[in-house]
Amino acid sequence: MTKRKSVLLCAIGILLCIYIVQLIQANKSTIKNMTLKAEPDTFTITTADSTVIVTKKDGNWFVGDKQYLANTTSAQSIANNITDITVLDVVSSSDNEATLERYGLTNNALTVTAAKDGKTVRTITIGKASSTTSQTYIKVDDSKNIYLVSGSYNNIYNKTVNELRSRDLYSVEADTITAVSVASANGTAWSIAKNQDTWSVTSGSTGADPDNEKLSTFVSSVRTMNVQSWADESETLPTVPSSTITVTTNEKTITVTVYPVEQGEETKYLATSSESPYLFYLSKYYADKAMTSLEQIQ
Repeated sequence: MTKRKSVLLCAIGILLCIYIVQLIQANKSTIKNMTLKAEPDTFTITTADSTVIVTKKDGNWFVGDKQYLANTTSAQSIANNITDITVLDVVSSSDNEATLERYGLTNNALTVTAAKDGKTVRTITIGKASSTTSQTYIKVDDSKNIYLVSGSYNNIYNKTVNELRSRDLYSVEADTITAVSVASANGTAWSIAKNQDTWSVTSGSTGADPDNEKLSTFVSSVRTMNVQSWADESETLPTVPSSTITVTTNEKTITVTVYPVEQGEETKYLATSSESPYLFYLSKYYADKAMTSLEQIQ
């Protein structure tokens, strides 16, 4: 082997070693996970103005002192992001006032305490979002470390009881519905029923009834309803409702009664239902479904 080839092979070997070292260093990650062994069942979210408690019982999530049914997605996100924290970096190990203020971790910062069977298992203090907004500065338990973690923690945890409540009013399979009726305050009423797979008008006929396909489409559109927002408990109902829709299934009868309320130049739709003991507001879309006339099903 010539000297030139030997030098060339040595150079290649050196470059290969350098590449391997750089590759190993590149693969070294500062990311680590702080994971609890068991998922907590109670989360206490404290801000300067309020305290919100989220709990899990028998597989369901609840929020607030009155144990309102919680939005499953929001509640599970609350649990996941404290049970399994993805740490991207330790930005400081100082707890002096200037450092804490820099990262939004002063005494007024939002805190979340997770408990399991009544015993605290983790507490996090939530500071500012990073410049990417999908990362947040937090402290964990009593550690002086300030962590940069993955996730928009302020958006996940800084919510009111009403924001965390479930918006699901009811949901049934369309093929389980056997009848639908609408009764208005002006005295008009109509109803339809299913005989085998065919829908027909059973009362309130106008002489030009919608066909089976149009009736079936309407039934499918009322198989589910969602709450737009929950009303304040001090809210009072108007004396006379606008309309009540009744959806009868193989298993139960569901009613939703709508009370249009004028608020300035806007009309809101306050409502009650057999599916909830609480007053709520419907979107115009769902309110219109509950106030549909037979002539409109065309």
